[in-house]
Amino acid sequence: MELNVLIVMSLLLLAGACLMILIHRGRTTDTRAVRSDWVKYAVFAAIVLGVVFLARFGRLWLAVPLLGVAIYGSYELARHLPMSAIRQAAVTLAIATLIASLLAPLMFPGAHDWWQRFAFVYLLVALTDSFCQLWGRLLGRHKLCPSLSPGKTWEGFLGGLVTAAIGSQALGFLAPESPSLILALAGALIALSATAGDLLFSAIKRRLGIKDFSTLLPGHGGLLDRFDSLIVAAPCFYWINRLMLQ
Repeated sequence: MELNVLIVMSLLLLAGACLMILIHRGRTTDTRAVRSDWVKYAVFAAIVLGVVFLARFGRLWLAVPLLGVAIYGSYELARHLPMSAIRQAAVTLAIATLIASLLAPLMFPGAHDWWQRFAFVYLLVALTDSFCQLWGRLLGRHKLCPSLSPGKTWEGFLGGLVTAAIGSQALGFLAPESPSLILALAGALIALSATAGDLLFSAIKRRLGIKDFSTLLPGHGGLLDRFDSLIVAAPCFYWINRLMLQ
């Protein structure tokens, strides 16, 4: 099972790398920008691989990075709010509780196959995040929601949606009881919820007047910038799993 996941992840990352090469060849890009893109992609790959295989050791191992996202991500957001330190601490605690509650369904998608279901949703969210950006940069012409996120395009969104649907087939061995059509629909719904999470936090950043929540992760911003899609996709997947994949 782990080997199959590693093979599929490697093939998907290779496909993304090929798109990156096409992006760089299709336009004039300085060396520094190219290097920055590859550093960003390497950080992305390391995070995805690390979280998936850390979770393989058990639920408690997954709880550590999820709590880190909830606590530090809440601090990243709250520190931009103009308020006293005491109120900021209280807001951080409240936001951390909310984020942890939204991420908690990732811990309980099933009894005997919870890791398979977690890997399924987490990889599809990561796939959506990555390929929406890549397809958007390669083919993007029409803005998706310029008032919230000027960089997102309809071409990127549709490319990410289709890629997630295809990716669900490649990851079908993680939910072997489900037919291909159901897997494709689940992949598309996960992609939609991930995009909604991305746009939600883009709206928050726009409201705060910031580009990223922090500079913790090279090329990505903060933890909240990296995991914003998952925060909304996690509770959505809970119902997708219960209603469609069981």
